[in-house]
Amino acid sequence: MTLFDTNLLLAIILSILALASIVLNITLIRLIFTKTEQANMRVTWLLGLTIFSIMVWIISIYLQLVFIFPEDNLFIFEFISSVGNITVLIGLISLANFVKYLVSPKLNLTQFLSMGTLFGVVTGTYIGSLLAADSSNQMLVDNLNLIANVFNLLIMIFVIIVIHKDLSLLLAEDLSEKQRKQVTYVYRSIMTALIGLIPIILLSVFVDFNLLAIAFVVVPFSLYILNRAYLIDPRVAFILPEKTYLVLMIDNTGLPRYTRDYAVDSGRMNDATVLISGALNAVLSLMSEFYATPVKARQIEFEEQLILLEWTENISSPSFQIRIPVSSDLQ
Repeated sequence: MTLFDTNLLLAIILSILALASIVLNITLIRLIFTKTEQANMRVTWLLGLTIFSIMVWIISIYLQLVFIFPEDNLFIFEFISSVGNITVLIGLISLANFVKYLVSPKLNLTQFLSMGTLFGVVTGTYIGSLLAADSSNQMLVDNLNLIANVFNLLIMIFVIIVIHKDLSLLLAEDLSEKQRKQVTYVYRSIMTALIGLIPIILLSVFVDFNLLAIAFVVVPFSLYILNRAYLIDPRVAFILPEKTYLVLMIDNTGLPRYTRDYAVDSGRMNDATVLISGALNAVLSLMSEFYATPVKARQIEFEEQLILLEWTENISSPSFQIRIPVSSDLQ
């Protein structure tokens, strides 16, 4: 096999892997933004931006490995590299904030300032490399890229530490089996990508840039795990929390034992919750009689409203308490 045949084969393999990664990215983005029952757009955009940034980075790396080379046009090569790297850094920051929001929907000022400072330094370095590339100063470009890659690695390590800490806190909560599996898949997906990419980036910087092609194996595998996490439950209880208006805890006789109204100025009277619980009990009883077997529905849809049902033997620790602050009321 000639050198040309080998390069062609490698280009074909990279094209297939890049296409697989892009398809997984698009699939995940489509799942995120087409699930109308998820109303929390802040979390939706954070996760969507992360997935989109990965797709842009994969495309930029593919172009640098297959079509555009520094000896042909240094400025274009650096421009594509800078756009891909800056975009993926924005995605890492979005990912860290996404995970932080799952644990506690509050802004961590220290984390925000630390990551913002590192991002500013890296962005400035890439702008400098573009100016150096425009002047055809290859040595300065290489030195600035080395500095940028060091800061990239620092950001990745910082994100790994933050996400590990936050998801460990989340897994320590009283989760249902399905929710725990979902969060575990999210954790594995993120750690597979970040920890797997660190040695690949080091090899590409200090050994051979073409070794960055190994990322085309790590990234699709990580995205596959994240797709599995997202598809565990069509309601996606943790990845995209639902906007909650009313919470009811109903015992096996159909009577409400706990109620909490989250809608502002809803106008609902306390007696209305008794009627709602009675209606739910009646619907489930009719369905059980129709199918001649006990029915435990998971959700009921009416126009644009959605009623989510969770069945548990222990009413003092419902599986949704991590997203809805009812635990303090039950103590």
